[in-house]
Amino acid sequence: MGPREQCTSPQEQVTERHVPKSSSPTRIAMSSNPLPTSRTQLLALYGEAMLAAQEFEEALAGLLGVRRELALIAADELTEEVQEELERLWNSLFTRTAGSLRNELGLAGGLGIAVDKAIDARNLLAHHYLRDRAVRLSQDCLEGGDLGRLETTTERFRHLAQRLDVERFAAMHEAGLTDDEVTTPGEARRIRYYDPRLDDEVPPEPFED
Repeated sequence: MGPREQCTSPQEQVTERHVPKSSSPTRIAMSSNPLPTSRTQLLALYGEAMLAAQEFEEALAGLLGVRRELALIAADELTEEVQEELERLWNSLFTRTAGSLRNELGLAGGLGIAVDKAIDARNLLAHHYLRDRAVRLSQDCLEGGDLGRLETTTERFRHLAQRLDVERFAAMHEAGLTDDEVTTPGEARRIRYYDPRLDDEVPPEPFED
């Protein structure tokens, strides 16, 4: 069966973990080696899939933000107060979950179904995917199918983000405006595209005080 035949069982793993290091010089030497190839590949592809999921979430926020900005522009002139309201609006969108963005957008038809599936896929990746494969990751017992499915997942997130961007541009076009006159997600989330060559503001790190 290929890679599976080379894997130790969970019981064998537990036994190995309890061997004193002093009596297992080979095990000590192996521990300094790089991560096994299939594990490294899967974790890299997982990171790429999560990046694509974030791009999908940003496209959701972008579509909702433009819809709401266009409504404000139609109702009022772009006074200082309206500009401040727009800034608060965009800042709030990036703190919301994909599910709440989806609910407010109310997308219908095939696009709505695709968004629902993508949100389920994003949540599975974020909360379950690696833990569901913890034993196989620890044993470097991964299969080509795992890697291929992650690549497909990344492609689907990015394709859906493009479809949402098309909807955003269509809304602007209907209002007779371009992205030079309406806020784009990239402009609203400027610090999230930190470039150390150009930017003074550094994006936050996890658990940063």
